Amino acid sequence: MKKYISLLFLLVFSAFVLSCNKEEDPEPENNIDHVGEKWNIVSVEYSMINQNLTNPSQLVQTGTATNAGAFYFNSGKGSFDVTINTTNKQDYFSYTENGSDVSVTSISQNVGGSNFSQNVIALSGQKTSSTTMTLDGTITQQSMTGQFSLTATFTLQKN
Repeated sequence: MKKYISLLFLLVFSAFVLSCNKEEDPEPENNIDHVGEKWNIVSVEYSMINQNLTNPSQLVQTGTATNAGAFYFNSGKGSFDVTINTTNKQDYFSYTENGSDVSVTSISQNVGGSNFSQNVIALSGQKTSSTTMTLDGTITQQSMTGQFSLTATFTLQKN
C-alpha cells in the first residue's frame, strides 16, 4: 500500500511541476560507462509507470521479466542497465555492503531556468550467496518531458 501511495504522490508532484512550464527538454542520452562486477538481472518482478509529455502518452505495466539487463558494482559505485519490454533505463548509483546486506542509493537533481530533472534510486536487499543477490525498491526519473517510475524486486546472478 505504501508503494502505491508513494507512486501516486510522485505522479501528482510531477504533474504539478510539469504544468508550470511548457518548454521541452531534450531526452537525456544514455551514455553510461558500466564498470565493475557484472550481476545479470535473471528476473525482475515490476510495476512500471512511464509518462511522456512530449508525445502525450502513459504506459502502466506490471509483471515479471527475465534477462532484463545488469547491475555493475565497483568499490562503492555502480551502474545499471535495465530493459523491460522496450523500455530501457540506465543510471549510476552508490552502494554499501554490510555483511550480506546491500543498499543501493542515488539522488540527483538539476534545476535551472526552465530545466528540471530528478533521479532517485532506492534499493536494498541481500547477497544470498557469492553469486546470487536480491534487490527491492524504486527507481524514479523525472524531467520536464516525462516521468519514469519502476518499483521492482530484482533477482541478480553473477557469472
